[in-house]
Amino acid sequence: MSKNTYTKRSGRTSLLALVTAVMLGFFTNALAQNSVTIADFTIKPGEEKTLAVCLDNADPMSALQMDIQLPAGITYKEGSLKRNEERLDRTTHSIYMSNIGNQTYRLLILPSGQTNMRGNSGAVAYFTVTADEYFTELSHIYVNKIIGSSSTVTGEGGETPSYAMSDISVAVSPNIGKLYVAEDSLAIKTDGSYKKISIALDNKIAVRGMQADITLPEGLTVETNDNGETVFEYGDRLGQNMIINSNKLENGKLRVMVYGLTDEIIATGDGTVFAFNVKADETLPLLSEVVMDNVLVSDEDGAAYPIDEVGGIEVTNSFLAHYTPANDSVQALRDMLAETVAEIAEVAPDVKDNEEITAAQAYIEAKTDNLQKSVDEAYADETLAENFDEVMAPSEEIIAAIEKLLEDAIKAQEEHDTPSGIDAVTTDGGNGGEPKIFNTNGQQLSEPSVGEINILAYPDGTVKKVLVK
Repeated sequence: MSKNTYTKRSGRTSLLALVTAVMLGFFTNALAQNSVTIADFTIKPGEEKTLAVCLDNADPMSALQMDIQLPAGITYKEGSLKRNEERLDRTTHSIYMSNIGNQTYRLLILPSGQTNMRGNSGAVAYFTVTADEYFTELSHIYVNKIIGSSSTVTGEGGETPSYAMSDISVAVSPNIGKLYVAEDSLAIKTDGSYKKISIALDNKIAVRGMQADITLPEGLTVETNDNGETVFEYGDRLGQNMIINSNKLENGKLRVMVYGLTDEIIATGDGTVFAFNVKADETLPLLSEVVMDNVLVSDEDGAAYPIDEVGGIEVTNSFLAHYTPANDSVQALRDMLAETVAEIAEVAPDVKDNEEITAAQAYIEAKTDNLQKSVDEAYADETLAENFDEVMAPSEEIIAAIEKLLEDAIKAQEEHDTPSGIDAVTTDGGNGGEPKIFNTNGQQLSEPSVGEINILAYPDGTVKKVLVK
């Protein structure tokens, strides 16, 4: 079975080569501006990437051939070759990817008739490659023997023109790690106080040097020394002879460079490599982001690798996002209390100055003052952002107390207004004689207490509660 399969594959390859030779012809137009490109890319060990084969053709093209040599550690995924339907119609063009040995594959695009490819730029085909688990070295895909041809017949001999194109080299960079901000988020005040941003590197290879461009949002600036240079905090992963430099680019980005003066390296691992402080002013938006890009690292041999997996950090203006709404909430409670006191003056004028009412109002005012103090302290020590709900929790209790204050005042006014049926206690011997008079505390009175509830105890055992006006 193996021998038969091999024979069929060889026969098919020879047939394709023969057809290609006929279709491409032997006339080469060296002046034509035609090119094939495959974009450089980064790939993780074990990851798949689909690559686009792009053809920019000033001349009409009906057929295309090229040899694609893959580096060690990168393999072609069998059966992954796909046409771009926008340029190659299934009924007019066939596509093939054949293994011709030595990690090299021949890509063929052949017309079934005299139809040229549509358009003159963009992808014509796609194929997928896979990186093995040990792929950690910068490599290249080499593409050569690139020839295209047109279905247009030229010359007296009826030749179809062919176009030789320049070889290309595609950089394949291993994904050797990621650069990210160690903090999950950054909530910062706008009073000029500093907050730290820690930059961490997760690297799968030893790193001799590193570069990263950092973009700060409007209103956020880095801490600098007297010479105007950025102040950096060195992480434990940096050796004593590794230094950090930075400069501000024309586009406003801060370019940070880490390198060693000797053969010291950042060993493989994960963790903070450096940190810097930032401060904010009133122009900082409510929400913004610190972004890093253009990250490159170099290995011990000086080979450069781009790092595509880069993380930034979301920045929150704590004054706008936390202190302002907290302060507004406290003020809303004060306003609610003031409105309630004004309402009590209208609906309960006779009891508004009662001891129970004034004491409850004072309690609410004290609770509100304490809440304001908690907000100010939490903002000052920069815990308001993370403990916002906890700090503001007393608001519900204060709201409930204000609502109860109004309810109690209305109830007290209703009791005050309840008619007793008498304007004074009569001692005409009714109900078995003259009653004894007591207050609600059980103390006997010589005469009724006006404006208070009095208890009348008659000799026959009858007891009455009356409010004397």
